Amino acid sequence: MKRHMISILLLLLFPLNTLFAMNGLTTTRTATPDERLKALAITLPDMPAPVGHYRPYAIADNMIYISQVALKNGKILNPGALKSASDIARGQEAAQQTILNVLAVVKQACGGTLNCVEQIVRLDGYIASTPQFFDQPKVMDAASNILVDIFGEKGIHARSAVGATSLPLNSPIEITAMIKLIADHK
Repeated sequence: MKRHMISILLLLLFPLNTLFAMNGLTTTRTATPDERLKALAITLPDMPAPVGHYRPYAIADNMIYISQVALKNGKILNPGALKSASDIARGQEAAQQTILNVLAVVKQACGGTLNCVEQIVRLDGYIASTPQFFDQPKVMDAASNILVDIFGEKGIHARSAVGATSLPLNSPIEITAMIKLIADHK
């Protein structure tokens, strides 16, 4: 997490092209998602194993459908419902982990690369929260920002952020992603 926070700070201080140049990447073409991931010093986790009777993803008509929770090293990160504004950072950290889990699934489905993504189409974010918590969009921004950092324009997506009374495994967030893959991604 510390490494990702440093990456975010670097993005605020330097334009993306400067970061690519600092990491030895040329700026005469658009960097690939895999190159951006490396430049941002983001390491994807291993793809989380399903915890029930389902597949980690489904692909139909070049669309991949994925749902993930905030699993990190086999445990839920920051479990429980968000209750107040003081919980936003806890929720954002869980959202970042969850979207990294989504990307780990995409990478596995595409043979070890994120360069297979044509467009992040939609995210549905379910945030475990009390009726007094109204900052679900702020929590989801943490996931959305990572996608834009990695995919650029292709990372801009439609989104919902919905409060839920409880989520599987006591996760504070569950994200469902719909992502269009390049036609010949395999």
